Amino acid sequence: MNDVTRRILTVFLTLALILPFAASVTAEESAEMRVRIDIFNSEPVPALIAEGETISLGDTFTVRVSTTLNPGIHFGTLYFDVSDNVEPVSATYGGQPVEFTMASVEPSAGSSVEPGDPEYNYGNYGIMIIGDMICEETSDYASMTFRVTGLDIAEVSFYLFQAITEDGISVTLTPDSETYIQRRINAEKPSITTETLSAAVMGIEYSDALECDTDDEFVEWEIVGGALPGGLSLQSDGTITGTPTEYGEFSFDVCASILGRDDMSDTKTVTLTVYEKPQKLELVENSLFVIEDETAYLLNVVEKTTVADAVAQFENPSFIKAFNQNGTLLANTDIIGTGCTISLIDGETVMDTVTVIVLGDVDGNGEIGPTDYQRIRSYFLGNYIIEGPNLKAAHVSGSQDVGPTDYQRVRSHFLGNYDIYAH
Repeated sequence: MNDVTRRILTVFLTLALILPFAASVTAEESAEMRVRIDIFNSEPVPALIAEGETISLGDTFTVRVSTTLNPGIHFGTLYFDVSDNVEPVSATYGGQPVEFTMASVEPSAGSSVEPGDPEYNYGNYGIMIIGDMICEETSDYASMTFRVTGLDIAEVSFYLFQAITEDGISVTLTPDSETYIQRRINAEKPSITTETLSAAVMGIEYSDALECDTDDEFVEWEIVGGALPGGLSLQSDGTITGTPTEYGEFSFDVCASILGRDDMSDTKTVTLTVYEKPQKLELVENSLFVIEDETAYLLNVVEKTTVADAVAQFENPSFIKAFNQNGTLLANTDIIGTGCTISLIDGETVMDTVTVIVLGDVDGNGEIGPTDYQRIRSYFLGNYIIEGPNLKAAHVSGSQDVGPTDYQRVRSHFLGNYDIYAH
């Protein structure tokens, strides 16, 4: 058994045998400890909170126990009893971090446990002070930092479950201040800032969030008028998720309230537009790509363009997939080349398709290299056949027929002496 374990067992054994200090002190055998309880802001720099001063939701504050005591006092457990809208964050003893533990609850009515029994603990969080000897006056002997999680009144009280001298004499507690602290929690009414949510597309999974000027942690959202499009739902944290099953423009009234309080709320009308499933490939506004209507060729695609970059040039990218010349699905990181196809797909139905043309990429690998200009040369010499989209990619000079100029420009581009995309 190590020293720490032995000391812990000693304390718990002592707790089982010795009554709380308030019940066991006698006039003949007593030691005195004087305490003062203060409440501090915890961040950014501790500053004493004045009596009656409000604390805001989410704030942290520190309850500090300062002591003046006789030499040789031996501490047990300091308990803090807190209201439901307060939660512990950390604790210190002698300026050093210590762990805190849950304490037993007060016995229920009719229980055989009487005040003074070790199980009769009023506090609900305790700092265990095990076997420490205080041999001179000290201050800030213990503290606990709390965070405010609810409205109305934050309440904190404390008591020592066990305090004895090293000779086993119980200690008399003499407070220099109240051992009960009460502060009102402040919160401002939220103001909803969202007016229009991002657009959705029918049949596509959707997610967006309502926003207000208050910490989201303490705001609850609900719809109080109108309705969301079918398939979508509002979560209490303001997130709207789902897959819309209808399209159109929808307006509905939302309410944001602080922890569900009607007197701390704001209501606003919000609009959400759901678009019908797309029927045709459409390029985004200001796209550099061009769709040639008569051939359904996708033009102005440069070499080394990834699938992700190409798809981003289209509206409704969630419906779009890219395939190589053999019909194999391409990954977002793959390079798209001449002869590849980009399709608008609803489920398993192909709604629309364009064929990619990468100027100068005659072999269809998405990059310009020796094979490309050699094939162009063999083509105009009559030794090689190029057709379809690959022939379209060979028309670098813009002339009606593929010839030496196309060969020279592709070769110069590969050697770094010419940029076919800049002309």
